[in-house]
Parts: sequence; C-alpha cells; structure tokens
Amino acid sequence: MYHASLAVQLPIKLPPPTPSVQRLAAQVFPRPREDADDPHEETRDALANNLAVFEGLLGAFADAGFDDVVAIVVDGKPAYVDTEETIGDLQLALEGLVKSKALAKGFAVMRTTFLRKHDGLELLAELRCHARSSARPDETRVRISARPLGHAPERNEGPREYAARVRALLGDAERVESQRLAVAEVRDELAAQIKARMPGVGLEPGPSIVRFIAPGRRQLGRMRHLVFGTSSRRTVYCALPSYERTGPYDDALSRHYYSPYGDLFHWIAVGEVLEGKLQLPSVEVVSATGLRLFRGDDARSFDPADFAVPRDVVRVSPEGRLKIDPSVPEVAALDVSERGSPHSSGWAGEAWADDLDDEG
Repeated sequence: MYHASLAVQLPIKLPPPTPSVQRLAAQVFPRPREDADDPHEETRDALANNLAVFEGLLGAFADAGFDDVVAIVVDGKPAYVDTEETIGDLQLALEGLVKSKALAKGFAVMRTTFLRKHDGLELLAELRCHARSSARPDETRVRISARPLGHAPERNEGPREYAARVRALLGDAERVESQRLAVAEVRDELAAQIKARMPGVGLEPGPSIVRFIAPGRRQLGRMRHLVFGTSSRRTVYCALPSYERTGPYDDALSRHYYSPYGDLFHWIAVGEVLEGKLQLPSVEVVSATGLRLFRGDDARSFDPADFAVPRDVVRVSPEGRLKIDPSVPEVAALDVSERGSPHSSGWAGEAWADDLDDEG
C-alpha cells in the first residue's frame, strides 16, 4: 500500500573495517603463523572491506528503528534466515552472513530485509547491494513497503463487516496521508543515519506513494477460497520465500508476510478511490501487471470499462457471504503452509509468470 525508496551511492572512501569485522573475516580466511606466507591476505582484506560497509548499513538501519533482520540472501542463496522473528538480531545476522561464507568469493547481489512497526503500520525495508567492480560502480538501493496493522479481517468479521471497516479506514484521507508521510519520514531518517555512518555518501530519495492494485481474473478467482470469522486465515510469516515476483507484487510484504486477504483489501480500496474518497496525487491504482491506470486526483476521468475485470463481479450475498461471479474462472487456492515452511510450493504466489494475468 505505502511505498518509498532511497538510492544510495557509496562514497569513494569507504569506512575502515572495525576490529569486530576483522575478526569475522579472519574466521573465513585464518591468518597464518608468523613468518608464513599469507595466500589469503588480499581476499581477506576484500571481505573485510565488504563487511565494513555492510556493518555500517546494518547500524544505520538499527539507528532508524529497523531492529529485526528477516533474511539475508546472497546471489539467490540464503545466508541468514530469521525463522523465529527475533528482535535485535543485527549482530546475529552479520555473524550468520560470515559463517555462511556467502561472501567468501565475492558476490553480485545481496538482499537484506528488515522489519519494524511504526504509527499503526508494519514496515519492511529491503536493502539491495550490488558489488562494486572495475566494470560497474556499486549500486545500493532501499525499498520500503508498509500497510496498516489491521489490513486483514478480525475473527468476528464477515465479508460485509470487514469491507465496512476497510472503507472507514480508507475514507479518512487525512489519516492515509498522515501514514504516507510517516513512511516518508522513516525513509528520511534512514537516509540521515546512513549519512551519519558514511560521510560523503550520495542519497537520492524516491517519492512516497500510496499504491493499490486492481486484481485481475486470477486474483479474483482465488478469492473464492477466502474464509471468514473463526476460520479466517492468518497472515503467514516466511523468512525465506520460495519465489521472487515482479510487477506490483514484487514487494517485501507480499514475499515475507503474505496475507490471503491482500487482494480483497485492494479490491475494496480501488472502489474507494473510484468514488473520490482519496483525491490525492500521491495515490495511484495499477493493474496486476503494474500498469498505472489512474491517480487519486484523476479517478473521476477513468473509465471503469478499462479494468481487466468488471467491478460488479464481486458482491456480498444477503447471507453475508463473499460471492465471485461465475464469469471469473476457477483458480486453485495458494498452497500456503500454516506452519510457515519456506519450502512450501506457491509461497506468496506462484512463479510470477503464472501468477499474473497477461491483460494490461
């Protein structure tokens, strides 16, 4: 729902390795005895320099309130996975990264995901680092994703009650704008902390936006499997999702804190934007493939016929049940393990090409 980004250009002069980092690097490439040749000196120094930068970035995230590392993935392979949702595990994450030896031979891309809660929101920040080389400069980018803590149905809510609460939540445009600005403040605080730990760093903040996804046929077909009340499904934590995703679903919350009710939330939200409840230029509605359809301040001029699926295919029956029109094809439910196994098939959606509609 809420998104912000930060491009980071590391300074030419990087921070020197701390004694702690030097010790960790020596665990991977032990120093030889006195007077003996040291065949790993250059590699160990390179590792220590990489770890020094990462340690500084970890510290900046901690100073900005992100005190929970969800996972570190190096070139697609897990280096640290927090399966217990441990708070204050930044040092454990750094040590886990070293013990995994994922950086021993260098790396192309390292992705670290952090969690925090703020102003009624759960926020995930994703740090992507591309290694610096003679062929290309380093590239470091932060993406922040957030959503309201009450985004999923309560145990005492059916579809009608849930929709009413979501409409009330989104009908308060001042509150939505306040939370969007809160996400921007988190981005700016993170930028300040990175700058404090790395003088000379270049920082370019991206816009803070509110993004809603207009679900396609596949997402709507999946809504047939939603249950409510005491049988409602919880948001499931997965430290290491089994699939990457693209488009608007390429999102840390979708991957790590998958909610089966996410598309229903967005379906309701799009209706509120269409009705002019969020006439803000910072609000945008996109298709399931990521094509921007309209903004909050020009919703009145958008033709609903341009949606991939008509808006009247979802309704609530007189008995209070969620009904999806027969014109929407049957789609199997996601195979999401309630125990939270990252090895379950279909975690956070199938491989993206099978999960998204081809419609613009």
